[in-house]
Amino acid sequence: MSRRPANVNIRNAAHTDNNIQNTSTWLINIGTHKKPINEEEAAVLRDSLQRSLQRVLARPDFEYACFYPVHRTADGRTVRLNGPEYEGMRNPDVLKITRIDADFVVERGTRTGRFDAHILRRVEHEDSRIQVDHNRIGAFLDEELERENQRFREQPLARIYEDGTFEYISWAAPSVYTSFRSVGRSNAADAAVYIRKNTDRAVRPEEQDALRKMDISFISPILAPVGGGGL
Repeated sequence: MSRRPANVNIRNAAHTDNNIQNTSTWLINIGTHKKPINEEEAAVLRDSLQRSLQRVLARPDFEYACFYPVHRTADGRTVRLNGPEYEGMRNPDVLKITRIDADFVVERGTRTGRFDAHILRRVEHEDSRIQVDHNRIGAFLDEELERENQRFREQPLARIYEDGTFEYISWAAPSVYTSFRSVGRSNAADAAVYIRKNTDRAVRPEEQDALRKMDISFISPILAPVGGGGL
């Protein structure tokens, strides 16, 4: 008997408070390399990236395509089943995901001026071992940003230069850079504070320690530990 699809809950974390469940949690960081030339273009790009992320996270195949199973051998080795030959194992009966919560934030870097995004994904699953596929998320986002490029051309939305020439607003494709790390139960609430650091929902005084802790944490290389219960 096939399993029912997981319950998927998506929120824009800029408008939420901490509400972290004790589930397997990953923080995915996305860099677009895109820097607007003025505030008007910045508003267009921000809305565009938010729409694109919303569509990625709401994909009907999100539960299967963006996770893959992990096998632990008898001698303790970990085998990641994420090659093309294992594509058929990305299904509900193998992954056994029962719930996915995805909070996301789009931000403009205070130093670079470029647009970035963060996704905090909390996943409930049964006795399976799974890992997040951040590369697949990046590929899906590139597809959605290309749809946005087409939308810019159709409207049209363009940069107009003093000599009368113009250039359509566009996202470079393929362009996004993705990285991720596992966030333990004790750090899940801190990660929620971290992704909201540059949003209208200001970091509260009592959250400053959490923000400093996460900033220090992200100085170290991004780790990719195997997903399983409690990550």
